[in-house]
Amino acid sequence: MLYAPEKSIFAIGSMKIMSYFIIPVFMFASGFLLAKSCENAKNITTYLLTKRLKRLLIPYLLTGILWLVPLYTLFDILVYNRPAGTSLAGGYLAFSLGLFTDHLWFLLALFWVSLFCILLSPLLKRSVVAGSVITLVTALFIQEFLQAVPYYKINQTALPIISACFGMIIYRVHTSIERLQPGRQLLITGVLLGFVIILICFDKGNAYIGWLISITGCILIYFSSALLAKINIAAIICDSTLYEWVERNSMKYYLFHMPFPYLFFLWLYPVLKISPVIFILLNFVFTLAVTTVVVLVLGKCNHLWTRIRVS
Repeated sequence: MLYAPEKSIFAIGSMKIMSYFIIPVFMFASGFLLAKSCENAKNITTYLLTKRLKRLLIPYLLTGILWLVPLYTLFDILVYNRPAGTSLAGGYLAFSLGLFTDHLWFLLALFWVSLFCILLSPLLKRSVVAGSVITLVTALFIQEFLQAVPYYKINQTALPIISACFGMIIYRVHTSIERLQPGRQLLITGVLLGFVIILICFDKGNAYIGWLISITGCILIYFSSALLAKINIAAIICDSTLYEWVERNSMKYYLFHMPFPYLFFLWLYPVLKISPVIFILLNFVFTLAVTTVVVLVLGKCNHLWTRIRVS
């Protein structure tokens, strides 16, 4: 991995805070939306599995084969499970085994979580308690016995599975939550925030306390979103043209934003010699700008290909 020669307490703390919430919140939202899809449908398992295959595994394979492995080989970028000097063939082998995936690990993890939740959904509809117990046992098994199994990122799905399950449970009661008065929602949000802060203060690196922080944080963010919906702030943001464009292209941004942060670090950090925090912000701006160009080019290519096919 790439590190600056000097440490930044602020940067380290920020990364730790983000590690508590970013992935769990995405998984929570995935579980919430999956429960919505399953609400009134029958015989939907095959449909959902096919949709997840197309949405997750096909982009994973195409991006890895055509973008990830070639670029990381070209620039010889050192990342997890890709030692310096790895050949193109070695990169493809590690990718095929789910060892070298870099940011695409999330697609694999989300696929396993989706598979679990789709199979769990009928049980969870009948009994929240039974579904929750099965989820907890599965997560504990992964955490305790599969951490040494690096293939296809199954060892990184313990917390995501719990997060997605809580998303499904919250969907079952979302109508009641959304009907709460703003004052009561604000009170619950405040209590959850206080609990999260207390847990973070007492966290000494224990994985299970980290789980509790993440799950509480997911519920906190959901209550905060429900509160924002009450005062129409979310609606104003979501109705903007910029938001609509970013939402439409969000998957492309995710797939193609790497390895630009690594390259900017390698090329610019030794030259600029600025503080890590400022460089992280600058790196974010550079990555966003370059990825936007890539997304625009891909959009033009797709439009051109569509016109050729039609003609």
